[in-house]
Amino acid sequence: MVEHRSIVNHITWITRELWRGQPETFLQVTSASFDAAGWEFYGPLTVGGTLVIAPPDLTVDAESVAHIVNQYDISVIGFTPPVLRELLADGFTSEAVRWVVCGGEPLPASLVEDCRAALPGASVYNLYGPTETCINSTFFACDGADDAGAVAVPIGRPIANTRLFVVGEGGG
Repeated sequence: MVEHRSIVNHITWITRELWRGQPETFLQVTSASFDAAGWEFYGPLTVGGTLVIAPPDLTVDAESVAHIVNQYDISVIGFTPPVLRELLADGFTSEAVRWVVCGGEPLPASLVEDCRAALPGASVYNLYGPTETCINSTFFACDGADDAGAVAVPIGRPIANTRLFVVGEGGG
């Protein structure tokens, strides 16, 4: 069970750290039953942004996503790496997108490079963490400085009010 204070902490952190309290326009595509939908729902509502709920019949392909992104001037999108890879491979581009949030699986550095090429004005973030920690526990800003030459993007550092313990095979 995710506690109220945990979701409040997460939303407060993500709105300050990623889009710095700006009233962005978010595309909500994640099933409401999945924990990642939390930041998609509450993020824009917390900062006075706009929440665009994708139609239930939206086909997640480059043309359909580009249409809705351009129609509503979406600035914040979030996809798992495989979905983002498929969108970019199908030719998805946008001048409107300013924030790309990835999570759910390891983020290949090559996908970040593809994203930078297709979405030139966007910042890319890798978020990691099990549901039990309230959506994400760590984040990494893929700004190019720390991830140059990497195969996979690091999981990064802990979000606010969270500690991270790296445990080896022996438990220590």
